[in-house]
Amino acid sequence: MITLVFGKGESGKTHWLRHNVTTPPIVGVDPIYQFRELVRTDLETVILHPDQISRGSLYVDRPDFHFVVGMAIAYGWNLLVDEIDFYTSPHYGEELIRRSVNTLDSYVRYGRHGKSNLYCASRRPAEVPDWLIANADRMVLFHLHQAADLRAVRGFVSAAQLAELPRLPRHKFLDIQLFPE
Repeated sequence: MITLVFGKGESGKTHWLRHNVTTPPIVGVDPIYQFRELVRTDLETVILHPDQISRGSLYVDRPDFHFVVGMAIAYGWNLLVDEIDFYTSPHYGEELIRRSVNTLDSYVRYGRHGKSNLYCASRRPAEVPDWLIANADRMVLFHLHQAADLRAVRGFVSAAQLAELPRLPRHKFLDIQLFPE
């Protein structure tokens, strides 16, 4: 299952993930290390930061996004990727993006057929590739107000829900099941 969690900073995305992604093993990939509050050794959670590994059951000397996604596919780990746009937006470097998009495409094609679940968070849905959004099973939408971000999600929500997004208070969200189980 692929779950996308979108919302502006401090809207409640990490809080939602902490309380809704609880089945181990969980691996988190976090380019700016905001998932540190998700680290709970009782869940065998590992948080990967470009420069370090927090406590958990997996140790990688120099975390590699492609390696971790491949391991999640192979072993059926729940995979959290914070700031997914860091790995998919052209603003961050062509080589990184090309490799990351290929890796995520492999996940979408093969990983979801196993036991692995992918949870992606971003402040900017407009910078997340259409093919990833199109393959999502669930969207959790917190406060969004940028026109481009609202356009990115408008095909998945009603007009009334779209109008509600810019007015949502902190920690309030819309939970959209795109493909109900």
